[in-house]
Amino acid sequence: MSRQQLHDALGSWAVPNLSARWSSPRHADSFGHLDQVYPLASLTKPLVAMAVLVAVEEASLTLDDPVEIGPFVSDDGTSRVATVRQL
Repeated sequence: MSRQQLHDALGSWAVPNLSARWSSPRHADSFGHLDQVYPLASLTKPLVAMAVLVAVEEASLTLDDPVEIGPFVSDDGTSRVATVRQL
């Protein structure tokens, strides 16, 4: 798909606001009003989860690494440190 075809396709969507940014190793482009603020509160958990899984895939952390949020009480009443997997 050419740049113009992509811009035409995005421009044809009947939505009040649309912003897009994409890149490849040789090129970056954008469409729409990139300064538009979108309320993404309901998407923050899946976005963070995906970022964590990418970090695991790149060996930046493991799911069993401790998280520095303080101890929590498990189901059996013992106090433990939370891990990435548990969050």
